[in-house]
Amino acid sequence: MHPETEQLLGTLQVLTEPGIQFRFPSNHRSSFVPFVWDSHEKGELNILSLSYAEGWIQLTDIDVALSSWQAVENRGSLDPDFDPEFLEYDDTNHAVDEVTKVTRAKKYLALSQLLQSELQELEIFKLSCCPIYSFCVVIGRTKNDDWICISPTVAQETKIGEKLSRSPLPETNVTRQLGEDSLNLESKIEEIIAEIEPIIIYGFYAGGYDYRFDYRLISAVANTKSQAFEEALRKAGMLEIYHFHEFRDDELAWTFEKDEIEELVLKYKQLNRFLKQRFNEMRMLRCSFWNWEHIYIIGQVQEGDWLGLYLESEFDFNP
Repeated sequence: MHPETEQLLGTLQVLTEPGIQFRFPSNHRSSFVPFVWDSHEKGELNILSLSYAEGWIQLTDIDVALSSWQAVENRGSLDPDFDPEFLEYDDTNHAVDEVTKVTRAKKYLALSQLLQSELQELEIFKLSCCPIYSFCVVIGRTKNDDWICISPTVAQETKIGEKLSRSPLPETNVTRQLGEDSLNLESKIEEIIAEIEPIIIYGFYAGGYDYRFDYRLISAVANTKSQAFEEALRKAGMLEIYHFHEFRDDELAWTFEKDEIEELVLKYKQLNRFLKQRFNEMRMLRCSFWNWEHIYIIGQVQEGDWLGLYLESEFDFNP
């Protein structure tokens, strides 16, 4: 680790010791803790390298991906324990019927065959941060040495609000023109995906959380493997990347008791001051696994290291 990174990390550890408490309005309490990315040891920081480093990726095969995609959509949007008097909801049964299952299965199979015949270095990732939820993505290299990634959409049970002041960061621009074969293959993939219509899916939890989202496949093509992976996860709703501005200590009253707020306000003010003095630009990465959130607030140190804060937050299921 570079000396400057080590020095800044020491200061950050003092400012956050033993961890600075935080809570999204609908989540359990958790704490921001220091995060450091040693570029000499781990290489370039991107969502693909981060996923490997965090242990989120498990290699699997195409059949597992197909089964995973279909298993989620087959649950439909209605929860068997849902009380219709508790919340207003659309009582249409959106679960997939048997005839539709067969039709959609054929489309998934056609997509699988296309990917296996046209893509090189084909890899299937099972992404998960906990035992109870995972999703699969498929990624491979085209004949033009571009990369294509396919992912299902991912729900976000947590609403993160304005406690973290931020603004959207534009998507990564393509650095060179995509090859003709890549564009043609992307068109074929999109054509099959369009025939697999979105399914309305009920939220992660049973009970009175009337949360639903459109479940469908998306695709992304880019010059590099990491770019295609990032773009796909952005489209899927799993990844959001922002310019980070500051912690909003005026929002603490919503989630903490009076006797806690004074100390937390002081800590967040010190933290804001440190980050603004040491970094010209801060980024915020939000990685969602339906009911789990992983938040990274980071700035780049000289020599390519990244330093900042990390938060793991779980939705507060309160039936």
